Amino acid sequence: AEKSTASFTTNSGFRFTRVKKIEGNDINWVFAPGGPGLGSEYFESYLINLTIPGTLWRLDFPGDGSNQTDQGNDSFDYASWEHTLVPALQNLQNVVLVAHSFSGMLALTIPDLETKLLGL
Repeated sequence: AEKSTASFTTNSGFRFTRVKKIEGNDINWVFAPGGPGLGSEYFESYLINLTIPGTLWRLDFPGDGSNQTDQGNDSFDYASWEHTLVPALQNLQNVVLVAHSFSGMLALTIPDLETKLLGL
């Protein structure tokens, strides 16, 4: 397994942090945290120990957890997540979204995800 932390932030403010890549397939496993307010850092030790083939990513929503923006969290419109999650995930191919608590409930309310993901 290649452990490498690389990250990128989408125009809408979603931050993807690559935890590691294991050869064997081209699936991008994207782990989205509970919350709102809770960052994806709590997944780190879990993901380091996973041995599934593919690339494992942590996803932080805009203005959530440690993913603070210069606009300040107090003014962030959490309702925009529903409209910006699909385009954010389209920055990667072959995505399986692993969503916990709030992010799982949010994902279930976005019909467009069904045609954009390999799995949820």
